[in-house]
Amino acid sequence: MRSDVDRRSTCRNIALPMLSRQPPPLQSTSVALETSISAATEALLDYRQSDGHWVFELEADSTIPSEYVLLRHYLGEPVDAALEAKIANYLRRTQGAPWRLAAGA
Repeated sequence: MRSDVDRRSTCRNIALPMLSRQPPPLQSTSVALETSISAATEALLDYRQSDGHWVFELEADSTIPSEYVLLRHYLGEPVDAALEAKIANYLRRTQGAPWRLAAGA
């Protein structure tokens, strides 16, 4: 049986370094933070299109499309059978798989 220390120091059988009891000096933390922010900013700017906009795939689970159909019916809007059929096909394809949004899934 594993001890409490073993359980806290591993995740999915990958050993994690134990954190020191003393936080790093504020100056080195600040420099590391600024470096990370600059790198993230540059990476995001690299994705920008020539006219200044970004395009990324919208990822969502089945909640948004299913609530859209429900809302249209609740508001008494005309039924768009073709659109609802497409949404229904999408929902059947993705039903029961919300974990696909999780990183690494």
